Amino acid sequence: MQNKINGYPLHHVGIIFTDFEKAEAFMKVAGLQEEYRGYVDAYQAWCVFLQGKGGLHHIAFSVPDVEEVRRKYQDEGIVLLEEQAVPGAGNILVNFMRPKDGRGVLIEFVETIEHP
Repeated sequence: MQNKINGYPLHHVGIIFTDFEKAEAFMKVAGLQEEYRGYVDAYQAWCVFLQGKGGLHHIAFSVPDVEEVRRKYQDEGIVLLEEQAVPGAGNILVNFMRPKDGRGVLIEFVETIEHP
């Protein structure tokens, strides 16, 4: 089985915690190591990227052009969360398909961009 949606490869799986202490406790129990973290202004949230396995908050797929994906879904009557892609943690642009349109799953589309 391939981890793809509409041909786009899986980028990451996200989980959510209310504070760093809970995230660090989870990392310790699960034997995970932090790769990096970054703040996402658009969502006022810290993202901590880990090595290993974890629980599910959302599924993210790598796409060549987030805006092209937004337009494609818009043409199908599905409006993504943001009117335009927003900067994510690190060198990425992101947008999300709401769970109501993803049959209960929050789906993120991730475009890797060059560092400025």
